[in-house]
Amino acid sequence: SESNKWPDNHFTKQVPKLDFAINSDGVDVSETSTMIRFSDSKPTKEQIKAYWGKIKAAGFTNNVMEADDNFGISFTAENAAGYSVQLTDRSITIKKE
Repeated sequence: SESNKWPDNHFTKQVPKLDFAINSDGVDVSETSTMIRFSDSKPTKEQIKAYWGKIKAAGFTNNVMEADDNFGISFTAENAAGYSVQLTDRSITIKKE
């Protein structure tokens, strides 16, 4: 099922679990980051913005950058533990320097 594709690691523990579909092969995990690509039925702008609100509520409030323009949606922020998250209409990437 879709829910089983959400990886369980220290990166994904930083953010709320996605409530929309991700690609079956769309997860890249390395020592420094986890990237999760959304399914071809991309989430709506409203879904992305609602999820971004959850990310900010989870403590990603440092160095916030929000873009919503002709090129699409891109949100980035960091939390106090040194993790950064980038959310677009195609993927979410969680990193730690």
